[in-house]
Amino acid sequence: MKQARKTLGIFALALICLAVSTVHATPTDRIIIKVSEPMRPAVLADGAPAPRARERVSALSVAVGHEVVYLRAMSGGADVVRLPRAMPLEQVQAMAEAMARLPGVEYAEPDARVFPALEPNDPLYDDPNPNALRQWYLDSLNNEPYGINAPVAWAETTGDAVVVAVVDTGIRFTHEDLVGKVLPGYDFVSEDISGEFFTANDGDGRDRNATDPGDWVTEREVSRPDCPVDKAYNSSWHGTHVAGIIGAASNNGIGVAGVSWGAMVLPVRGLGKCGGYVSDIADAIRWAAGVDDQALPPNPYPARIINLSLGGGQCTQEERGRTWQRAIDDALELDVLVVAAAGNSGSNLDTSPMAPASCNGVLTVAATDRNGQRAVFNLQQSSNYGSAVDVAAPGISILSTIDSGTKYPSADAYAFYSGTSMAAPIVSGVAALLLSRAPDLTQQQLFELITDTNHVTQFPEGSSCTSVICGSGIVNAALAVASVTDAEGRPGTLFDFAPLEGVGKSQIVTSAEVVVNIAGDPLQISVQGGEYSLEGCDGSFTTADGTVSDGDSLCLRHTASALPDHPAATLVTVGNYRAAFVSMTGPANTDPDPLTDFLPKAGVDPAVWVVSEPVTITGIDAPARVSVVGGQYSLGCVTAGYTTEPGYVAPDGDICVRHRSAATGETLTVTTVTVGSQSAELTSTTRAVSSGGGGGVLSFWLFGILFAYTGLCVRRSRRYPPAATPASAP
Repeated sequence: MKQARKTLGIFALALICLAVSTVHATPTDRIIIKVSEPMRPAVLADGAPAPRARERVSALSVAVGHEVVYLRAMSGGADVVRLPRAMPLEQVQAMAEAMARLPGVEYAEPDARVFPALEPNDPLYDDPNPNALRQWYLDSLNNEPYGINAPVAWAETTGDAVVVAVVDTGIRFTHEDLVGKVLPGYDFVSEDISGEFFTANDGDGRDRNATDPGDWVTEREVSRPDCPVDKAYNSSWHGTHVAGIIGAASNNGIGVAGVSWGAMVLPVRGLGKCGGYVSDIADAIRWAAGVDDQALPPNPYPARIINLSLGGGQCTQEERGRTWQRAIDDALELDVLVVAAAGNSGSNLDTSPMAPASCNGVLTVAATDRNGQRAVFNLQQSSNYGSAVDVAAPGISILSTIDSGTKYPSADAYAFYSGTSMAAPIVSGVAALLLSRAPDLTQQQLFELITDTNHVTQFPEGSSCTSVICGSGIVNAALAVASVTDAEGRPGTLFDFAPLEGVGKSQIVTSAEVVVNIAGDPLQISVQGGEYSLEGCDGSFTTADGTVSDGDSLCLRHTASALPDHPAATLVTVGNYRAAFVSMTGPANTDPDPLTDFLPKAGVDPAVWVVSEPVTITGIDAPARVSVVGGQYSLGCVTAGYTTEPGYVAPDGDICVRHRSAATGETLTVTTVTVGSQSAELTSTTRAVSSGGGGGVLSFWLFGILFAYTGLCVRRSRRYPPAATPASAP
């Protein structure tokens, strides 16, 4: 195998979700380049001590024949540079190869587009099987022979607060089935160019808000060179769906059950509108794993498992694909299990390798259906296969959490999605169950336990999946958990902390008090993301490791998030048991202060662009919806960023609007921009344009006189040529 080489149903629907939506080369406007430290000033900053953001990089520009602009530093020591526009991948590959030939350049490769595991433009359909209106894939072997047999596993463990990172489109933190199950994460989707946030679609670049604003694509946006998709589609809420599969709250009387009830999801946003970039995903992987890198913000909750239900580009140790493998290697070094979806293009990964499924060291998951066959999603698409696949998991009609909004978020919902994108988090959830039972398992041991032929359900005879092309079998939670010796060393009575909702931003919040029951010797205690007290909530708090004795009163506290509708969390470990205390801040304010109209423009020329002055949006504490009628708007007033499409503006963000003035004189043109519930207008009035009369006749006579005078001057110059200029002495 590759490891050796390395309300149920607001929607009774099924959405085909693809872990790699396309295999074909997609355009990109970025290149990742790794330069040796001694040569960085010469190659990246024209001799300056360090590169400055968006500085023109002369050496690289000359090498590729296009203007190259420095964009940003990456984790792992690489950098990202930007081309003037998105170009075919083959052309960008040739440019990267030209860069790689420069002195001091270790490697250069296209910053390929990465896509979430979905094909949201496929039609939704009613599932004809009434039994699909439940989580068949979790069922016992007696009822669903090719489900994962979760109920038997849950008799041993329902999981505890193992951290599972979901690198995806972000998450809806307020979903009823995820509140208290999600940690504060990070948004790694960077801006496209200075001040433009098309891919991010949230009005700003990288920040600590991993909320999913929606990833819808309109018919107009399909034609953009930086949106290489085939058709328009609605928001997928893909990261929320994946998170629910792993750890949706259970025994709460609503919604669905996660594979590992107790697991804590760490949302890491790396995908936005029209996918994302490898450079952003690579940084997201390193951050999720807890890599100590100055290019990354600190992660208080390093993950033990990283789920990658996405794909794009290649993964090799050669010139192309190093970025993927280097990021994954860094995660593996920190003993993190990396789980990747195999992809849904129906490809043999042996002949058509794709990242991250083909990367060394990842646990690659294929998808199967209810009959144990290789999953087929539609006439063109099915689960990828090949020796790179390590294990299979159910991937048809997987019910989980989403939002009901077609573009912007609207309300909590549930839907059936299909794809290897759904199979991968099932495996991630099983891994979390194993770690809750034996937290000292290494990532290598986890890999082997999940893929061991004795711990999986064998494919049925005659299946289109075999152990040669679909991994060792179908993951079986019951067999995997039973194979692990319980580490014990837990409190006699396990405890949880109820989440607090609606708390004030940045205020100190305290959990309920828990009396710890320990039958034997004292247990070690440690904390992440906050403080603990063993003297009750009125005692002294600390972050230092310590010991807990029987009868101690445990209390946790932390500072609530500074963001609205957002979690803050404290994770506590007592012996071999982990629990989480989560607080959620109150609702966001997305209605700005009243907007004043833009300054009117009078006497403008006909049929010219009329641009407003910038307006700063105040009074909001979260991105607010933006729409425009009768013109265009731009976030940050970037000339290249003007659009007619709906979007978001971040707090204190600037907006400009523009329109073309009327083609006729003395005509009013109006553009209205709406932010939240507030609107403002830009008006322009064209100047009077003479079509005859005194002004027109006078202009005609002036033109005639000028023409006659010019002709006279020409005739005089021909009759009297200028005198020759004497030659000067040498």
